[in-house]
Amino acid sequence: MAEGVEEVTLLGQNVNAYGVEFGDRSAFAKLLRACGEIEGLERVRFTSPHPKDFTDDVIAAMAETANVMPQLHMPLQSGSDAILRTMRRSYRSERYLGIIDTVRAAMPEAAITSDIIVGFRARPRATFTPLSMWLRRRDSRQLSPSSTPSDREPRLRPWMARSLSESSRNAMTA
Repeated sequence: MAEGVEEVTLLGQNVNAYGVEFGDRSAFAKLLRACGEIEGLERVRFTSPHPKDFTDDVIAAMAETANVMPQLHMPLQSGSDAILRTMRRSYRSERYLGIIDTVRAAMPEAAITSDIIVGFRARPRATFTPLSMWLRRRDSRQLSPSSTPSDREPRLRPWMARSLSESSRNAMTA
């Protein structure tokens, strides 16, 4: 680009809802594709999409548009459907995991990151079990301390296990 801009990050609390207010649920995917047409723009990223507005055409645009980076940062907030309901979130774990599976199918190399809230309203210790299951999923393989490629069993790194344990202890006493 003439001004030397090589990277753009599209952002918003619910960035992928772009266009919904004017009746075009495909507008965000169209925007990603349009970014691919800008000469000199090397990298396009976006944050923070919401599961309720995530569509397959956005995933297709991510996979098919050369300058859209193969990464997804989508807040999870909790691995517990009960906690998601308490937090008044409009999605459940099944929806979130479905999006991740679709992204992985379209872009196996995609980097997937998230935000996880711990200690929400004295969350019962039992709700950390779904959280650990989420972190142990194949999608969280970046958490694995595997020393060989053949070691496919994802595990939490020791510091993460400690951190989760401390967080749950703090949540129980808060």
